[in-house]
Amino acid sequence: MNVLLFVVIMLMPLQNYAIADELHFNDGRILTGKILSQEGECVKFSLGRTGTITTEFNKSEIKDIIVKPLPPEEPKKEIPVIVEQEKLNQPAEIAQPKKEVSFPKPLKKIIKKALEPKIINDPAYILYIPGGLSSQKRYPLVIALSPSADAQSMINAWKRAADKHRWIIMASKKFQNGVSATPILGELASAVSKLYGKYPVSKTKVIASGFSGGAMGSHMFACMYPDLIKAVVVNTGMIKENYISQKNRYPKNKLAVFIASSSDFRYNEMKRDRKFLEDLGWKTKWTEFGGGHTIAPASKFEEAAAWLDENL
Repeated sequence: MNVLLFVVIMLMPLQNYAIADELHFNDGRILTGKILSQEGECVKFSLGRTGTITTEFNKSEIKDIIVKPLPPEEPKKEIPVIVEQEKLNQPAEIAQPKKEVSFPKPLKKIIKKALEPKIINDPAYILYIPGGLSSQKRYPLVIALSPSADAQSMINAWKRAADKHRWIIMASKKFQNGVSATPILGELASAVSKLYGKYPVSKTKVIASGFSGGAMGSHMFACMYPDLIKAVVVNTGMIKENYISQKNRYPKNKLAVFIASSSDFRYNEMKRDRKFLEDLGWKTKWTEFGGGHTIAPASKFEEAAAWLDENL
């Protein structure tokens, strides 16, 4: 255990030295006195103006040696010197008075707040962003299509799955049966590209979904924009015949969830579509509900989201 000794050195009147040596140490100490000898790595040094205390230092401890005239003699005063030694029989090291040490202020903890739930009403779509998302992550985006431009019905169908699985929903206000789908799908694709810089949307997890004619539109979306759409979720809807006839031009190796009802008039066509896509390397999931040609229960969209989360 180290023994800390406090030694008080009384400085006596200056002898007739013409010059004094200063040792500048690596740790910031400065000692004034006289160098008596330098042998190898050892420097023998006489401390103070009177030279009454002699000690030795290793050259590796010393940063610089300065020789300069002594300053005018000051009245004698006491200078406390701290000597720390491992053993009592070792020479004591004389330390300078302690300097004040300033410590940097602790960094403030940065808390990244989760985004609050949002509903953005754009003239072309409703965007639903569930609560609890992190601005540092990216989440799947579902582009949902209704056969009657009823965007709110698509938000309602997907909301429970979106809240549970942290998915963002964009429901079109323009897509509907009887209106040319091509320009509307083009506008939606352009709108998605503008979301990337504003909201935490994943560029690699964009899904097209729809009910009835909207399901047909989601198949069209995947075919027209294969680099954008990675999967489809179709609720009682089919692929248009003219796309079925262009098998060699249809995109390959994507994902599809078929939400079907056995009493729906599109049921057999959905079975045909599943085989068509699987022949093109698509991975598919089939799930059914009772009720016929209608929007499926929210639990079916949750099931679709869970499966896609595992496979996207």
